[in-house]
Amino acid sequence: GSDVVIAGAVLQIPTGHDGIVLFNARTRIQAASADGFITASLRLRIDGAAVGALGMQQLAAGAAQASRTLSASHLTAPEAGTLESGPHLVEVVVKVDGSGILHAAVPSDLALTWLD
Repeated sequence: GSDVVIAGAVLQIPTGHDGIVLFNARTRIQAASADGFITASLRLRIDGAAVGALGMQQLAAGAAQASRTLSASHLTAPEAGTLESGPHLVEVVVKVDGSGILHAAVPSDLALTWLD
């Protein structure tokens, strides 16, 4: 029910860079048959502010043993606001809500990538 940072990095935007960067975050959510109904969301934060597309998956009660992929992305284009020169804290945040959550797991492998 609370935000958990599963990956993070400080990205240094050099002087003269246009500030356009594509961020991608991916992970999986998996539970067990004993778990209840679960909603999991994944999002990106840059310098503490939530940005970009929110990834969301739901796992049905009694059938949650199959993993689901979560993904989130954000492009810092001129229309959405580019990044200024200097350091920026980029975080991947997951939140799991539901009833009867016993065994939900979210691995942090390949959680954050970016291209400039």
